[in-house]
Amino acid sequence: MNDQENNENVWEIAIEDTPDIYFNEFGVGLNESDVLILLKKNGVNKVLLNSSYMTIKALGITLLQVVNDFEEKTGHEIPYFGTIKGSKEENDSNN
Repeated sequence: MNDQENNENVWEIAIEDTPDIYFNEFGVGLNESDVLILLKKNGVNKVLLNSSYMTIKALGITLLQVVNDFEEKTGHEIPYFGTIKGSKEENDSNN
């Protein structure tokens, strides 16, 4: 078994009994030692994550790299809420 097959097997075993939570909104709260992330689906709270700053930084870097890789491979930029809202407001003011 090569490393890739081993990693895939470990991943399959790890997610086997893990709940699958879809979210399309989030909120972030901070205190002196932790970061809280509230995940929501259509305005309904689904889960509250509580993590250290170091873990959140690593997560943020990893997620950004995943998105950057996707955009580079597909040649398409994924919009985010700030750009969508700004674009909508600009279109509304032009009409």
